[in-house]
Amino acid sequence: MGENITFRVVKLDQTEAEAIADDKPVTTGTVNQGFTNSEINNIVPPLEVYEAVKGKPYLVDHLELSSIWNLRSENPKVDKTFGNVTKKVGVIEGWLKNYMKKNFISDDSEGTQRTLRMVDKMVNYSTVKDPMEKLNKVYQFIVSSNKNRAFQRLRRALQRRAIDEVINLDYVKPSRIGQYMPRRE
Repeated sequence: MGENITFRVVKLDQTEAEAIADDKPVTTGTVNQGFTNSEINNIVPPLEVYEAVKGKPYLVDHLELSSIWNLRSENPKVDKTFGNVTKKVGVIEGWLKNYMKKNFISDDSEGTQRTLRMVDKMVNYSTVKDPMEKLNKVYQFIVSSNKNRAFQRLRRALQRRAIDEVINLDYVKPSRIGQYMPRRE
């Protein structure tokens, strides 16, 4: 079957090959045609690409940490002085992405704002004026919620393990509703 395949030879001049290689889509005007610089800066990209587009994470703008973030980029020791701002912002952003993905929330500015409003209702960080205190409140909430979830998983695992050790499965049969009942012989 492979023997019946033939290829046609096409000869291209150098100029034709260059024309094909240099074939670029035709664009009219500039990219920001009709928009001012302030309007372009007000556009909020999705959380996944925010740092690549804007050069800093979304939380830096949302929690007004720009001055500290700029100091951190100039001198790495500043980050430790302010209590590992990079680590805290990374943990919060990771939690936001996971939460939004797990709860099927769209990855756009509105979905991110909705999620942060939910966190604000629990922690009430919007009333605080100091940006570092805002960051610490949100970070402590996320760390504590992760610890609570881990404790719940551990407690469930220990309960299952204790049930398995207490019950001798040779003398127990599962019932129709999923509970264990003693066997009658």
